[in-house]
Amino acid sequence: MLSDENQLSMISASTAPFGIFAPAMEYMVDAAQRSVLFWDVMRQRGNQYRQHLAEAVPHVLDYEVELILSGKTLDRPVNYGLVRVIPPQGVEIDPMRRPFVIVDPRAGHGPGIGGFKADSEIGVAFKRAIPAISSASCRIPCPARPSRTSRAPKRFFLRESSRCIPTRTESLA
Repeated sequence: MLSDENQLSMISASTAPFGIFAPAMEYMVDAAQRSVLFWDVMRQRGNQYRQHLAEAVPHVLDYEVELILSGKTLDRPVNYGLVRVIPPQGVEIDPMRRPFVIVDPRAGHGPGIGGFKADSEIGVAFKRAIPAISSASCRIPCPARPSRTSRAPKRFFLRESSRCIPTRTESLA
């Protein structure tokens, strides 16, 4: 890659024949280069967005997830899903512990659960060998489902998440 000075001298040399209009030509070359870079970033972002929407459980967490229950399969479909957060390699989880349940209305797309790093709520749960479950909304709502009726599915998902809690078979005595 060329250094800034080399690139500037190449642009100056190519615009020298334009005389007093050379600075305007340099500006146009710079604007064209920046425009190409901008549209390349927009193309990459669009491809990433399409790939993100194609996922079964779209999220932006730093951890992988496994779909437990999709709200789209219910009698009255909703845009919620119940997912199990998969711990990273090398992290041991005690399956007998009560899971850390996250209710995130922004599908991980906002500053709610902080699943972007090991120091987040999920990371702290994993450090303590606690499994994590998330009830998160999809970004695109289900048709004809007003938001005021979203409390019932949230309750349903919380009840379903309680089924993910294993029962101990040994006696406490």
